[in-house]
Amino acid sequence: MTASVNRPVGHSPYETWVVTLRAWAADPMTPLDHLPSLAADTFTPATFDRLLEHLTKAIQAVTDRWSAELSRATANVTSAPELARILVAQRPILARRLQIASHPCLPQQLRDALMQSCRADIARYQREFESALMHSSEVARVDLVARDKLAGVVRENSFLAVFDYDIAQDGKRATVKALPEQATSDLPTRPAARRRVTIFTQDSVQGASSNAQHD
Repeated sequence: MTASVNRPVGHSPYETWVVTLRAWAADPMTPLDHLPSLAADTFTPATFDRLLEHLTKAIQAVTDRWSAELSRATANVTSAPELARILVAQRPILARRLQIASHPCLPQQLRDALMQSCRADIARYQREFESALMHSSEVARVDLVARDKLAGVVRENSFLAVFDYDIAQDGKRATVKALPEQATSDLPTRPAARRRVTIFTQDSVQGASSNAQHD
């Protein structure tokens, strides 16, 4: 038997949006396909401002979750192929930002503004993540060829790929594209000390989304 899916509903269109956004912020698998359609004149400007605050908080919660998961997953990366797999695996979490920003029941003007903000933010996360990689003390110890391979993996598996995803509103996980074959080798390790190489620290990864609170 298929488990029932919770679709939060309020006593008004505004309340339905608010309770759903709160549920979605806590669990991004919460469906959004039941949300009422909003027009530019559905609410007063003040009410739309309050709704935008809830939207922003929900988007921030998803961004923070992605940042934390990415930080945890990359804490002990040892090879370029491993890094590539992690970057692809983390995309569905980040793609949830687009789920709400591109929601067809939002007014077109608001939807366009949210999508523009998402694209600018995710492009910035990509730049800052690349910078964090190249300035990592651990990466600085490996040879230039290995460092270039890691940088290439980050660019080839860009965060911006989430804009190519087919985002559903029914709570289903975004489809992850097949990972292309990586012609990269493991990072060089010292023969006498086979240790895991920490490429990213918690601080360096979180730096890639520290400015998102200004969305």
